[in-house]
Amino acid sequence: AEAYQQAKIVARLARRFRLPSISVETNGIGMFLPNILRNALTDARVPTKVIAASSKKAKSMRILEGFDAVMAAERLFVHRDITQTPFIMEMREWSPERSKVRDDALDAVASAILKQPDRFTRKYND
Repeated sequence: AEAYQQAKIVARLARRFRLPSISVETNGIGMFLPNILRNALTDARVPTKVIAASSKKAKSMRILEGFDAVMAAERLFVHRDITQTPFIMEMREWSPERSKVRDDALDAVASAILKQPDRFTRKYND
């Protein structure tokens, strides 16, 4: 019931932002989540497609691959509201060698970056 309630919130956001698709990681206990989200989207009459995704790469590799090029190109931009979330602290404290540091937000953002094309215009240094 709790997962369906969260899926209803995601369905409202998918409608609001007109998302064509949502990728849901199915590693671990998440195998049942894509169907719950599909049901919530159907009930809300939202045409967003749910893509079940499983990753076999280590989380630290996904984070490095997601952020490396974006950070090197100085193309990572975050909304000011993000400063009120764990994301900034995770960025400060994270290291690929330290497995005990929280990194769920970093992993989620890195996965999103890897799944979407770069849509920013190029930045040229003068």
